[in-house]
Amino acid sequence: MKPLPENRSELFITRMRWLVVLGSPLLFYLSGLNTGLVLWGVVIGTALVNFYVHFYMLSQPISRNWSHLLSVLDTLFVSTMLFLRGQHQTDLHQLYYFLILVLGIRYGVKKYFGLVFVISIIYLAVSLTGAAFYRTGIDKVQLATQLIYFIAFGILASFILQREYEQQQEKEELIKELQAAYRQLSAYNAQVEEMAIKDPLTELYNYRYFVGRLREEIQWAQKYNKPLSLILLDIDYFKQFNDTYGHPAGDAALKKAAKIFQENIRDRDIVARYGGEEFFVLLPDTSVDEAYLCAERIRKAIEKTDIKVEEKKATAKITVSAGVAALSTGTRTVKDLLQVVDQALYQAKKLGRNKTQIYRPEGF
Repeated sequence: MKPLPENRSELFITRMRWLVVLGSPLLFYLSGLNTGLVLWGVVIGTALVNFYVHFYMLSQPISRNWSHLLSVLDTLFVSTMLFLRGQHQTDLHQLYYFLILVLGIRYGVKKYFGLVFVISIIYLAVSLTGAAFYRTGIDKVQLATQLIYFIAFGILASFILQREYEQQQEKEELIKELQAAYRQLSAYNAQVEEMAIKDPLTELYNYRYFVGRLREEIQWAQKYNKPLSLILLDIDYFKQFNDTYGHPAGDAALKKAAKIFQENIRDRDIVARYGGEEFFVLLPDTSVDEAYLCAERIRKAIEKTDIKVEEKKATAKITVSAGVAALSTGTRTVKDLLQVVDQALYQAKKLGRNKTQIYRPEGF
């Protein structure tokens, strides 16, 4: 189990604490200091707390109260180690450098100087209390030197952490700017790509895109032995409609027709504008009879639709003729399928328009 992102710094501190907790008895032993029950009690107690925190933080974020409690425990542990040095001359003031770093990491750069000042006061109080308890003298020069070192170390560490913090902020700002630029570029590319494959008036796919998809669907249908059908729709007498009502009304009729096409097909079907007033509907995994029903549904919906003519404040009607063809033994390529569906459309117009005609290999 990995630690949560917000616990990374606390996990680092916990690992530091393991080093200090496990290393303290060794320091006492090498220094010839008393390793009695009090020392082992403090070490074992701190180790148990550290063990619990180490695995607790892997499952949930460390709260602010936990951070305060751990800071108190760290301070008590270091101060106890210093106090237990007894009447020996060996000093364990180095542990306070650990405490300065730990609290600095936990509370941040803004509170660093205050933390260093508080830690220095604690060190001074523990040193004086230990000297009074063990009735040993105080080396004022050494005490003052350690206080100066603590403050100097704190200033140096805060400078390093501040630089690191600023660099991290700069990196985060740069990442945000790059992400924003990437999103803008992605949106722009999507718009360009859409413009390249869409008809600007009807917002249907253009002929170039349609041919590519048709080729892919033919290959898929032949590979898996699936049916594939194609509808070619043409608005009847569209030139006459434009001459009568004007080109703005013609554009409105094309948009309305495109909307009806999309409303009467499945999500996987493809509608594309072929040219002026002609449209293709590609129907994967669809038999010719099912495609005929789809074409009839579209034709009847168009027949019932009113086209608003804004300039003349009137409504007009349009109809469509449809040719339907399917992939078969005789129509196995894009060229073949386009040719036969065009023949079916021609037959529908020849029979009087506003009709749907199926192309069949054996004839009409």
